Amino acid sequence: MFKKIKRPFYVAYNALQFIISWILFFFVRRQTRTQIPKTLLLIRLDAIGDYILTHDFFPFVRDSEKYKNFKITLCANSSCRGLIEHYDARCFDNYIWIDRKKYSHPLYRYGIMKKIYAAGFEVAIESTYSREIVFGDSIIHFSNATERIGCTGSGDGSKKKYRELFTDKYYTKLLMSSEENLFEFNRNKEFFENLLGKSLPASCPTLNKAMTKSMLSSEKYIVLVTGAQEAFKMWGIKKYTEVADYLLKNTNYKIVFTGGANEFERGEYIKSVCGEERILNYCGKTSLPEYLMALSIRLAKHWHSKLASALTETSDVS
Repeated sequence: MFKKIKRPFYVAYNALQFIISWILFFFVRRQTRTQIPKTLLLIRLDAIGDYILTHDFFPFVRDSEKYKNFKITLCANSSCRGLIEHYDARCFDNYIWIDRKKYSHPLYRYGIMKKIYAAGFEVAIESTYSREIVFGDSIIHFSNATERIGCTGSGDGSKKKYRELFTDKYYTKLLMSSEENLFEFNRNKEFFENLLGKSLPASCPTLNKAMTKSMLSSEKYIVLVTGAQEAFKMWGIKKYTEVADYLLKNTNYKIVFTGGANEFERGEYIKSVCGEERILNYCGKTSLPEYLMALSIRLAKHWHSKLASALTETSDVS
């Protein structure tokens, strides 16, 4: 029942935001704009997880014959700023950061629109497979670039119908997307290969560990992420306390709480309830690269032990 009520509300909300963008763009277009040759706007408004599945392809754009002489600006989700500036600084000349929560406010959006429109980009690229009418498609529209490139996008019913009806026309070129059910990394690879016209050697998501030192590299620990970008996705503090208590009683590992500074008090409360020295509250104390490094070390060791076990079993059988 809730979903039946929620969906019409969501559609109506997006329709209102779409109309607001049109009205704002009417005023933005009244300012003087000079197109600057060899300038590229790359739009990628994903959150952290999707960024990790995309960032391997940024160097290919930077080094490509097609765009190597372009001044490249990345328009990205501000929640990924620390990671992008750490791992991909060489790929971009400028950035435009967008706070997705603030974007629904007309004055904030108007400021973003003016900045992008006035920049005079020659080429604008929206590489997201699951295109969003209110975000990426609208930004492509008010970039007013001569060449505006995107992909045909996900083929799921009403969303595709709305895109075909309202925003496909914002693009000068839509690259075909496979109808196969692809892992998002492979979906991104498909797009960038079509964009650059060649096969790319990337085979899996990577992060350069040498660039980041983890404060936990020598510890045995379990990471608990105490927050979420959206409040409705966040667990209750009682559940975190129960999980932490169970882990402390059934393992010898330390428990590390990670999250933003606004989650520090949650971590302190859980720590006080459990009364355990093995709990480390790093909420607000780690940068995004440090946090990813902490996770990647644990995952690497986990899969290394799995692989070693599998090889041992294979050896025993032979």
